[in-house]
Amino acid sequence: MDELGRKLRLEVALEQVLRGRAAILEIGRHRRRELDDLVVEQRRPDLKTWLANDILVKVDRMSMASSLEVRAPLLDHKVIEFAATLPSDLKYRGWTSKYLLKKHLEGRVPDRVIHRPKQGKSIKSSTIR
Repeated sequence: MDELGRKLRLEVALEQVLRGRAAILEIGRHRRRELDDLVVEQRRPDLKTWLANDILVKVDRMSMASSLEVRAPLLDHKVIEFAATLPSDLKYRGWTSKYLLKKHLEGRVPDRVIHRPKQGKSIKSSTIR
């Protein structure tokens, strides 16, 4: 009976551990959904206002003034719609943004290009009319 009792106690303990792990995973999934919702809500104003009414206007005016043809391939509506479906941990990893894109490009594009800092140019507001 001792051996049977020990096995029974082990099975009960294992079941409790598995239930506890399942509960922890569910809490993790819930918090991840909350984080995703928070990130989406924080980025929405940028997408709707700052990007469309500020950054893209400046890029358009400065490129026309310089006789340059400028493209923004990551702003294609299909890319935006796909990115909106991704969980936050595939968009951001630590301080790295566009995480999934950069992982996809590794081995296809030189690392120095993938991980280089942004190269924006500052302009005086008086030049934009």
